[in-house]
Amino acid sequence: MDVLNAIKNAYNKKNKIKARLYESVLENGMVIHFYQHDDKDTGKVTTAYPKYRH
Repeated sequence: MDVLNAIKNAYNKKNKIKARLYESVLENGMVIHFYQHDDKDTGKVTTAYPKYRH
């Protein structure tokens, strides 16, 4: 899965953590955190990164 497709997939399955911060778990178990430009459902993703788990 390439990076852009992973971010699109994460966006479609997002769960809000706090204002503008969202989390999603991909099919392969990877957890993605991302921020949106605004707090609206149509906001553009400004930053996305994998969340490391111990």
